[in-house]
Amino acid sequence: MGMFNGHAYYRSDMGTVLMSQGLDLARFLNVNSPSVKGNLVAINSVAENKFLYSQLNGLRYSHLIGLFSNSPGKFGLITGEPLSYTNWAPGQPDNSGGFGPINRERYAVIRNDGAWNDTSTKALPFIAEFTSPLIVFRQISGPKNGSMQGVGDYTICYERTNLITTKKDTCCFNITVSCNFLIKQRAANVNKTGFKANAFPNPAQSEFTLNLTSNNKKAISYSIADQLGRVLETRNGVAPNQNLKIGSTLKPGLYILQVTQGTNKVVSKLVKE
Repeated sequence: MGMFNGHAYYRSDMGTVLMSQGLDLARFLNVNSPSVKGNLVAINSVAENKFLYSQLNGLRYSHLIGLFSNSPGKFGLITGEPLSYTNWAPGQPDNSGGFGPINRERYAVIRNDGAWNDTSTKALPFIAEFTSPLIVFRQISGPKNGSMQGVGDYTICYERTNLITTKKDTCCFNITVSCNFLIKQRAANVNKTGFKANAFPNPAQSEFTLNLTSNNKKAISYSIADQLGRVLETRNGVAPNQNLKIGSTLKPGLYILQVTQGTNKVVSKLVKE
């Protein structure tokens, strides 16, 4: 079901068990993997309840949660934590099935509307909560996480470990980088010619002002391309040491500005809001 506050949540889907069996299945991991503590879900906040409800995806059946009663209508969390938050449906818990050791309303479920209800001993799906994920991924090949890559095809492989069975396998996926748009601004031979090109404001909502300065009188050209490399605006034969209005027709997005004067070049990123 995903992660919330560092804990992992799993539901038994259509598999149905009694409350005691669901509790045993969740706690079984405490033995197999001491670092992973499992239990029937203990819901402690509005946010946690909302998260679980969103993950049920409108399923039309109730799921057992970690609440148990030793007396009519008085519930506590199986984990022993204080029951500081409740989300009982109107009129619940009503103990309508009576109270006793067999088929009585000692247990609680979260309904498909996110509200809670007391229930008797029934075989139902359940939700378990664990202090960490049961499936662990470790990257074993491919570009390092967070690294900048150029245009090309890359294969990234992970080793996947099931903490229940301790079985390991490998899963890989491919990534195609079609355009490297994370380009740091650079200017060649700036000290010799004083050639500089700067667009402001950046980001801009309407247009950019391109400031061109150079000690060289050679003509300057510029081009603006999108992330796929398509040139959307270009101009040649521009005199240095002036300001130009550029990019007025660009739609919101990320663009690459390239300004050249002879062998000197400045490449920078433009953001249109």
